[in-house]
Amino acid sequence: MRPYSILTAFLFTACASSAADAKHGQMVMEDQGCVYCHTVRGQGPSREALRPSKDLSGRLTATYTVPALASVLWNHQPEMWNRLAAMRTQLPPATESDWQDLFAYLYSLQFEDLPGSAARGARTFTQKGCAKCHGAQAPADLKAVAVKEWDSVYDQVDLIYQMWSHAAAMYGKASKEKVYRGLPKLSTRDLMDLTAYAQSEQKHSPNSDLSLGPAAEGRRAYETHCASLCHLNGMALEKRLKNATFMDIAAQMWNHQLDMAYGQAISRDEMRRLIAYVWELQYSGPPGAGNSVIGGGLFRTKGCVNCHKDTSGAPRSPRPGPFTPFSMVAMSWGHGRQMHAEMISRGLVWPKLSPEEMSNLSEFLNTLRY
Repeated sequence: MRPYSILTAFLFTACASSAADAKHGQMVMEDQGCVYCHTVRGQGPSREALRPSKDLSGRLTATYTVPALASVLWNHQPEMWNRLAAMRTQLPPATESDWQDLFAYLYSLQFEDLPGSAARGARTFTQKGCAKCHGAQAPADLKAVAVKEWDSVYDQVDLIYQMWSHAAAMYGKASKEKVYRGLPKLSTRDLMDLTAYAQSEQKHSPNSDLSLGPAAEGRRAYETHCASLCHLNGMALEKRLKNATFMDIAAQMWNHQLDMAYGQAISRDEMRRLIAYVWELQYSGPPGAGNSVIGGGLFRTKGCVNCHKDTSGAPRSPRPGPFTPFSMVAMSWGHGRQMHAEMISRGLVWPKLSPEEMSNLSEFLNTLRY
């Protein structure tokens, strides 16, 4: 059975206790009326552009994290309510899990790699020195394996896994024969093109859809092969990655081989799960990133305490916790229109929240009783 596809069943654990499903998030986007105004890559549900609003496949925020996307949606909600009211549209309720899935879908749209080119891959195969040993249909070196005889390259992870597993042998031969001082560095584009080239030589249909396992299952591989050796504290990958695609990460793993002394044996399935998990880390970020003390100040300065307080005037949680950026958006979307209308009647302005403020406020709400 083939592994999970990025959009058909890609799972990742943005919250420690649950998982998000990007495919279901696409359905939530349609159910919640986003497609009434927004397109995805210029297309709506009827394969045609709808209202002239921002395309959701474009860059919605400079750095994609859960708080950043929550900030965009929170700040945009009054405008969305006004449009939906004008259209007299009723929407089904959306749960926190639904919003988590929608976040997963929107996030995945930002980082899909463009398809590779077999023609460029053929040039890269020669320019990077691969052809000195591996021919396309017959090997140039009898100890090497021709591309057509490689294990099937159904997607980019198949290629990066085979290269990773063969790295020590390649480096030893390259050093002995002074072909290279080390292994050739590969860009994301190189990796995509080499995959297309290998697929062409193996007579596979072109496939740019990346298959990955559930990211949550990649945590053990990450802790074993990465965190236990180098990537802790300031070197933790959730602090070092920014807006990287799956193949950006795969290319960086290959280029990182020189520093790792080729000692990390990893299975094909581990490779799939590891890439998915590392990609998720940059999205979810380190846990507990918010500051509840700063959040308490925001609760007052943003006007939340005007409504959410007990009889003594002390801050009170608007609903039972726990709170995350997902639940903040779910809460405001479900109860937001009524809350917004009441704020207008009282002369209050809907508070804008930055990504940092979203994190801090969420942490503060978790300290309150309901």
